Amino acid sequence: MKRKCLIFLLVAGLVGMASTAWATNLLTNPSFEEPSYPEGGYALVIPTGWTGSGPVFVEHPPHDGSWGYLPTDGFQVLTMMYPDTYTEQNAGLIGTDTLYEFTVDIVPWAASDGSSAGMIYLSEDQGWTNLATASFNIPLGGLPITLTVQWDSTGSAYAGVANLYAGMVMTENTLGTGDETRTFSSFDNAILTPEPATMALIGLGGLALIRRKRG
Repeated sequence: MKRKCLIFLLVAGLVGMASTAWATNLLTNPSFEEPSYPEGGYALVIPTGWTGSGPVFVEHPPHDGSWGYLPTDGFQVLTMMYPDTYTEQNAGLIGTDTLYEFTVDIVPWAASDGSSAGMIYLSEDQGWTNLATASFNIPLGGLPITLTVQWDSTGSAYAGVANLYAGMVMTENTLGTGDETRTFSSFDNAILTPEPATMALIGLGGLALIRRKRG
């Protein structure tokens, strides 16, 4: 009975550690709530904890939806305009044997023409190589979408050496005409989570050790 309890506690503990690791968001200010503005307020400013370049706004859209779009989490959104505008955050040193997942909500503006066009990415800061990317080009006035990229650091030369950056960048609009060839996107709920790839192996190793002792 004691051995069974020990096995149960070991498995439960490992599952708990894995769940906690997966649930931890490495990004600060992921819903762009700082700096904070009143309803209907906005400013040309980089969100707290992030870096970037180009026309970058933090906005608090009216709660009645009169701007044509609403946050998917919290009260504020990050809005970027024009190609090559970007916002990113340093998530710290790249871990070994780690699966990273980066998800972002894209909220297209409510306009009759043009599109919300861009890319989300994970990159490293040694050679600024993109490790994983996902592109989007959706009509303005459409519904929000969630974009996801994953990258496994197992065997990577960047693990333990380079820092991981998660970010969003605007690209050329291919759907608009005239002035609306400009591209507009709002972003919300940016989540970067690490999952230790070796956690399951540790659990199996612990169980094998207990069984060996039983034998």
